[in-house]
Amino acid sequence: KTLKDNEETLLEAVEAQSEALFWFTIAGQRGHAGALFNIGLKLLFISKEQRSCTIDLWKSAIRRGYTKAYPALIKLFHTENQKEEAIVWRQLFESHQLLLNDIEGRPIMKPTLKKAEEKYVTLNAMKQKGNKLYRNKNFDQALDQYTRCLEFVEQKDTQDALLQLLSSRIHFNVAMIHFQKKEHEKTIQHCSIAIALDDQYVKPKYRRALTYEATKQYDAALKDFYACMISDSSLTAKVTEDMKRIQMALKNQ
Repeated sequence: KTLKDNEETLLEAVEAQSEALFWFTIAGQRGHAGALFNIGLKLLFISKEQRSCTIDLWKSAIRRGYTKAYPALIKLFHTENQKEEAIVWRQLFESHQLLLNDIEGRPIMKPTLKKAEEKYVTLNAMKQKGNKLYRNKNFDQALDQYTRCLEFVEQKDTQDALLQLLSSRIHFNVAMIHFQKKEHEKTIQHCSIAIALDDQYVKPKYRRALTYEATKQYDAALKDFYACMISDSSLTAKVTEDMKRIQMALKNQ
């Protein structure tokens, strides 16, 4: 079969929802990145349950140089509320300046991601593995995985802006594990590091506020709650209730 024939076979396999994984693997091995993208697109239209498979396919297409997959992948991450993934791939997209077109209006093919930028994808994949362990309540294993992530950053460039952004998310996830274990001091410590790395990151501010409240550090809790409200106006109603609760606790002291 030619690559074009193979792509048609792939699309038929997806439409029939049979042996699709086998066929797109064959396409990938043959380097037909466009086929990988098209199969991912078909899967997306067939069923929302196939979105994780579509994401994997589009990542593979990008790694094989198919630039059209970049904006589609970023949009899908936003749809799935995977903001950190969207940030990573947006950064790669912008750094490569992959919006250039040839005279026929087709995306220009690039061979691979730059080696210097593979660290972002690697770290994010490590982080996602930790997230899965956390969601399954395997907190000790998740903590080990996040620790490996932070060690990975230490081996790279700790001044790298995107690595700092990802590190901020990882420190917050570590804080969440300690919060689950009621280890308040460590929760505050890692939330503080996350905020220092990204002062616009609201989640650690809010979690630190709750932890300050749990340890009866009410003034610090109020300060963090107020900072959350300033950073994200959509939290105003929620945070206002939190602050009222703190003020009641202060009155009852």
